[in-house]
Amino acid sequence: MRQVTGHSIQRILRYRSTVRNPLRNFVRTAPPPQAGQARVRFAHCDPEVACRWRRFVALCPRIFADREAPSPTMPQTPPSPLEAMRRLIAGNERYKNDTRSVTALASQLQRGGLAAGQSPFAIVLCCSDSRAPAEILFDQGLGDLFVIRVAGNIVAPSGIGSAEFAAATYGTRLVVVMGHSSCGAVTATLEVLRGESTVASDNIRDIVDRIRSSAQTVLEVGKGRSPELQLRDAIRANVRNAVDHLRHGSRILEDMVNSGQMVIVGAVYDITTGHVDFLDVPAELREALPPQ
Repeated sequence: MRQVTGHSIQRILRYRSTVRNPLRNFVRTAPPPQAGQARVRFAHCDPEVACRWRRFVALCPRIFADREAPSPTMPQTPPSPLEAMRRLIAGNERYKNDTRSVTALASQLQRGGLAAGQSPFAIVLCCSDSRAPAEILFDQGLGDLFVIRVAGNIVAPSGIGSAEFAAATYGTRLVVVMGHSSCGAVTATLEVLRGESTVASDNIRDIVDRIRSSAQTVLEVGKGRSPELQLRDAIRANVRNAVDHLRHGSRILEDMVNSGQMVIVGAVYDITTGHVDFLDVPAELREALPPQ
């Protein structure tokens, strides 16, 4: 897959005021002569701008080869957990290298087709932190991920139900519980446990209480460790606790895991480096994945 570098994106955005409408209005003028190729024309478009976009189309024929909406009667087969993890890892590698796949970049053109349905290849339960958006750090586009966001990536009934819904409705076979470095919810829980602060409301207390058990264990076991290391350990422990809760706190998900239909793993995103480190990956999957 060809990739669009940051420099290329800047060039595209520089002309966004002159190419946005032509891109929206492009139409197929003839069936593609062969798979993966399509001829398009741009309505109401300056010839020079049209030339630029034809070059762009030529770089990514798989995107522009078919603009029709996918048939709702023929849903895509969900990928295996292994293939889904490979896609996430490859996307995170692109993100760390400041590149984007053309497919993700142009996925907004799929809005019309996605109105007929969705086929997310992974469920991601992650934190609400504005620095950790799953779609961006995994370099995915519209319709690729079913994202459940809540402070502290805690597992509450609504989050379990959301994961069950995606698994049962769309057949999604991979669930990722993702925490991140410098998590405010975990930091707040540690401060409460150390007696350094209090909980501001009952709603916030509900979040703290769901992180409390794993954070308390970290404080007891790592009593002599620095606050920074305690925070790092508590973030990972909280992710592992959430993974265990999903694996055993839902009959639907537990049955799918036990039958081999689903895999639930953990992950921690480093907001400084951009790297996502996967945790508790089954041995058979880890052996088939590239080393992290």
